[in-house]
Amino acid sequence: MVQKAQTEFEQSRLARQEALFHVSRAINVYRNPGELFRVLANELRQVVDFDFVALFLYDEVANKIKNAFLETLGKSGFVIPSDFPAEETITWWVYHHQEPVLIASRDQEHRFPGMMELYKRSGVESACILPLTTAYRRLGSLSFGARYPNAYSSDETRYLSVVTEQVALAVDNALREEEQRRAELFLEEGQKVTQEAGCGTWAAARLNGRRNISEFSVSIRSTTSPPGLCSGAGYIPKTGHCWNKPSIERFMRREISNRNTGSSFLTEP
Repeated sequence: MVQKAQTEFEQSRLARQEALFHVSRAINVYRNPGELFRVLANELRQVVDFDFVALFLYDEVANKIKNAFLETLGKSGFVIPSDFPAEETITWWVYHHQEPVLIASRDQEHRFPGMMELYKRSGVESACILPLTTAYRRLGSLSFGARYPNAYSSDETRYLSVVTEQVALAVDNALREEEQRRAELFLEEGQKVTQEAGCGTWAAARLNGRRNISEFSVSIRSTTSPPGLCSGAGYIPKTGHCWNKPSIERFMRREISNRNTGSSFLTEP
């Protein structure tokens, strides 16, 4: 019996190592986040039991949880309603504490009553929620759920933590590429609008010297006006932002202030 248990343990360990290798390879091959997440779910299904795996992103500025990706088996999956308070989610907790949460039994968990009610509606009995974080920023959580209790051990949590680290890198890369594309579009369209408004080519000058165009995008997002306040010439339909003289003035005032105080253009996430 002891030898059989040792053999099964070794087989399980090798299977997990192989799955981790496939996860690493998939991250380098698949650039589309949705397609990548489906592949990762299929690979992990070989070594980890789950009825759903979900990736949740937390927007700290808006204080909102986004249901980014979800893969399920059988019944409908688990989704956090858009009006659910972010502070009551497990994703919010792991985002701020940077520690995994292991739910052995829904009925015995008292830290997240609102979430346990959502689990009950979806038939989820146990779960493992891990912080989705890179060395550069915090993103949200990677969550595994099962329709029976005690699905995840501390050993499985450690393994899933390693997997989550790799998933976080892939998600972060995808988000940065999307930010890059939007920033490039914003700059291109914005230059056209500012020239029509008589503001010159200040945008190109502001971009000069930045480490990359994403930094330019970060500052622009915090200074542009909402579409409802745009004048006709200042609204950029493809981006959903305004590029008008008031927003330009606010941006430039902050630029001067940052230069005088030595502030960094790109704040820490």
